[in-house]
Amino acid sequence: MTGKSSSTGLWSYDQIGNETAADSTPDYTRTGETWTDHSQMSAITVNGKTYAGKYGSTDQSERLQLGDTAFHNGPLGLSAKTTAGADMGFNREPGAP
Repeated sequence: MTGKSSSTGLWSYDQIGNETAADSTPDYTRTGETWTDHSQMSAITVNGKTYAGKYGSTDQSERLQLGDTAFHNGPLGLSAKTTAGADMGFNREPGAP
């Protein structure tokens, strides 16, 4: 990946293609991204606030936490998230109640 919407702007990448900085909008400038040996994002800074990432696998398929948000994975993948004590569940089937 070399940019977004045909713009290279303030986007940068390391040698294996991980995004290391981006400026999609002034409110969401991303910098300081760090990556594990498994190409998992271990930290990202957005507008001066750093969010640490944690994973339960050796790839990016099972993120457990990013900053203050905890992710709950079930047998079919992501099933819910919790931020600031508020839970949000995700339905896998559009017709499920």
